[in-house]
Amino acid sequence: MAVALVSTVSVAQSNVMNKGDFMMNVGLGIGYPTYSAYSYGYDYGFGIMPSITVSGEYGMFPTGDIGIVTLGGIASMGASKSTGYYYNSSAFSTELLFRGAWHLSVWNNPTFDVYAGVGTGVRINSIKYTSNISGTKFDNKNGTNFIISEFVGARYMMNENFGFFGEFTNGEISFSKIGVTFKF
Repeated sequence: MAVALVSTVSVAQSNVMNKGDFMMNVGLGIGYPTYSAYSYGYDYGFGIMPSITVSGEYGMFPTGDIGIVTLGGIASMGASKSTGYYYNSSAFSTELLFRGAWHLSVWNNPTFDVYAGVGTGVRINSIKYTSNISGTKFDNKNGTNFIISEFVGARYMMNENFGFFGEFTNGEISFSKIGVTFKF
């Protein structure tokens, strides 16, 4: 086991994310925050379609042997439906966030990347409620919300320019995402 660990470390020449690198993620998210018709609040469930996400980040600030801080943004959209006894609701949301992440490079691995970060931005909502009893549409909640998110993620690069990623988030359109990564 020690020989395998030493071999892995000696073969690795660089990290997945370095200063000046630009990476773009394209993915699908699950766990879209549906809007509960009964409580008019969030009710995490699965939307009628996975959310669609595009994000980018640029390697900005090396932190020595620990890693690098990146800055970038993310755009997402998703739709959901929630059915209650008295009311049904449907929602369509779009999100635009500025994000910063810290990519750990303690393993000095050219194929595996672990990161965590925070984001802030806006969510634009279009929410409609319908009464199951009368069929009347009422109390539509359209508008823009300020949001703050936290996220953790990992990437596995198949080659220098292409790989796969996964993220868990709190506060964004979906609480988990998977997809592909492109490095430029």
